Amino acid sequence: ANPECTADTDCSSRTDGKTQCDTTNNVCITPTANPKCTADTDCSSRTDGKTKCDTTNNVCVTPTANPECTADTDCSSRTDGKTKCDTTNNVCVTPTANPECTADTDCSARTDGKTQCDTTNNTCVAPTNKCKDKQEWNDTLALCVYPLSSKSDIESLANTWNSKGKNAYPSDSDEPVFLIKDSINMGTLTSTWKGIGSSLKPFSGTVYGDGNTITVSFSKSAGLFGYTKDANIQDLNMSVTANGTSGLIANSVEGGSFKGIGIEGSAKFSDATNTGVLFNEVAEAEFDNIMSTVSSTLQQNSTKFNFASGYFAYKFVESHATNLNLKGEVSIDIYNGGMGYSGFAYSFEGGSLTNSKIAHKCSIKVTAVDFLLGGIAFNMSNDSKVDAIELSPSYQFSRTTADPDDMFSTIAYDASACTACSISNIEDVSTISYSAMYLKNSAIRKSSGLVFSNSLVMNVDDSAMPADSNSVTVFNVAFAKGRHILNHDSTEINAYFYSDWDNGTVNADLMNGNLRNPDPKAPKGTYLPWKGALHLDFKAKDSDKITIK
Repeated sequence: ANPECTADTDCSSRTDGKTQCDTTNNVCITPTANPKCTADTDCSSRTDGKTKCDTTNNVCVTPTANPECTADTDCSSRTDGKTKCDTTNNVCVTPTANPECTADTDCSARTDGKTQCDTTNNTCVAPTNKCKDKQEWNDTLALCVYPLSSKSDIESLANTWNSKGKNAYPSDSDEPVFLIKDSINMGTLTSTWKGIGSSLKPFSGTVYGDGNTITVSFSKSAGLFGYTKDANIQDLNMSVTANGTSGLIANSVEGGSFKGIGIEGSAKFSDATNTGVLFNEVAEAEFDNIMSTVSSTLQQNSTKFNFASGYFAYKFVESHATNLNLKGEVSIDIYNGGMGYSGFAYSFEGGSLTNSKIAHKCSIKVTAVDFLLGGIAFNMSNDSKVDAIELSPSYQFSRTTADPDDMFSTIAYDASACTACSISNIEDVSTISYSAMYLKNSAIRKSSGLVFSNSLVMNVDDSAMPADSNSVTVFNVAFAKGRHILNHDSTEINAYFYSDWDNGTVNADLMNGNLRNPDPKAPKGTYLPWKGALHLDFKAKDSDKITIK
């Protein structure tokens, strides 16, 4: 009833040398030079059942039949604070003064997935414990994500975000993250579908498509995304059919990025204006690795307005696009109103397009109106930059009667609003055929404040750089069929012309005063000095009929 000791402290003040407690017999003893045990292995061969070492008192004891714990995980769910296992005595204890962690950085290097610190119990845990309601942990992304697995999930996202915004999706990250976990068939979306994100509450989250495909039929509705602002969309495929829907991927994009997007299918637009097939308007955004094989049909019957369209976007403002591959077929039927079309952007207002391919097969039928086309851009302005582009579209024009106002530019129709534009490293191998048309065909129809360099332009039947261009620098550009550069008030012309005229004066238009002195008071017929060489290569049936001045 009154044991001599239960711990060494009960014996520590004795003067007879018996300063250690034998907790088995509850008596003070003289400490031995060789204690009974220092580890369980010292006791494992005993036959009296005392096979565990009490390392506090260095004595073998009988292990409990059901130890309270053998690892921290056995204690982690306790609410009394005893969330750490004392593996010596197999009991749960309050974490010591040297806890496992005090911040996530203490756990970040772990390889068992427990990379976040539970600061309540000072133990490393898997981050699933911190995901919000309706979120789940994704090991690949190492993030808490909102999963999207069905049509109803996509519709719920659109309806909830458009009414409540991002506050409906709490997240530990700056913006909520959504993961498309499976390919989804959205069926047919009608005019009630406004897209993910509205003008008042633009979508600002991150969507990982994980390579899955959204299949959808748009019928006079918005595209997949309505309005986005600083959103990031990655690794998503789309298969679409559309009637009366432009901006198939997104209507309006401000900031953010679209990367790794693949889209196929068909789209039809009738009597619409200011439209883009993939995007309508984009500003200050990034686009990378986007491939489209969408075939589009553009029809214009109304006399109320002109048709203006771009395949990638209608308006591209201070944005950057790279690694695009645009090769859908385009069919254009114009009966009334005017028409302007571009293979990339109708209005290219600053930013850059680089390392891309444009390879449309374009069929154009015009009845009674003017038609204007730019291979890359219709209007190009500000400091727009185009570099390393492979242009290989094919164009088939037809109209009932010829119209001298039809104009086609393989690169840009109007670059006269440029302040510091540059076009470089273009391989333009466009093919053009037309019937019953008088087509003014050039590389760039109008330009100002432009540097055009290191490029090859094939199949230019009219002026390579026509009369309404000025203040440009052209160097290292080869025109395979261009007849001349007209009326340039230029800082430098160093171009190569390869033509096949049979007779006449070679390139007379260039030399007879059309490279004119910009000074209006200069005598008629004075010329600017060349800063480089003019290379003329020609062949003729009768060399006596050729004059070079």
